[in-house]
Order: sequence, then structure tokens, then C-alpha cells
Amino acid sequence: VEWTVVDTNWTTVSGMGAGWLGSVLRTLDDVVFVTDATVPGVRRLESCAELLGRDVLGVVVGPAAKRWPRPVKVAAAGMPAHVHLAAFPLDPRLQVTGLTPDPLPAPLLKAAQDLLALLRKEPT
Repeated sequence: VEWTVVDTNWTTVSGMGAGWLGSVLRTLDDVVFVTDATVPGVRRLESCAELLGRDVLGVVVGPAAKRWPRPVKVAAAGMPAHVHLAAFPLDPRLQVTGLTPDPLPAPLLKAAQDLLALLRKEPT
């Protein structure tokens, strides 16, 4: 199964709705939108998903969903049913250094495994 992963922060620059990105994404079967655990991030994700109007997976990078700030939880709770959310941890070390030859931290590997399992279950 092939998935296309899109950073919702980039869509604000590229014009997801009328631009080339929106045109391309509407032709793809499986799309994953990635955003940060902020109210603007969740709103961008929702906007992108609404433009497609079909099932998408939204990956929210930050703390575990139960630790999201209340305004983020409220914004996420209003997400349409066709948007499936998954939390993905943020690693402070990688924020500073980026990827290195060192092994990835265990929490990231676990989250990646969980995300792959979820992707395999998503309907196309």
C-alpha cells in the first residue's frame, strides 16, 4: 500500500485548495496529513481533509493525545468523522540535531510501528 504524506504547515504556503498540491492530492487514494499539536495545526489538518472530502489519517506530532492542551483537545474533538487522528511523539533531541546515524529512540520506533499498523487497517 502506498501512502502520500503531507505536512499541513506546507499547505499554507502552497495553497492546498486551488494550487497544484490540491490537484495532485485529489487524484491519490491514500493521504496522511501531519501537523503539530496546536489549535492552528489541528485546524490546518481539518481544512486539508475537508478539501479532499474523504477518509484521511491525521498524524499529530507532540505529546500523547491525553496530554494535549485543552484547546487542542477541543479542536480535535470537532474533527469530521472521516478524519482519523493518531498522536506521534516529539523527540526534543531530534528537534535540535535532526536525524543522525544513532538509533532512533524507542518511543519513536514504537509510535512508528503503531502508525504503520493503523495505516494497514485504513480503508482506501
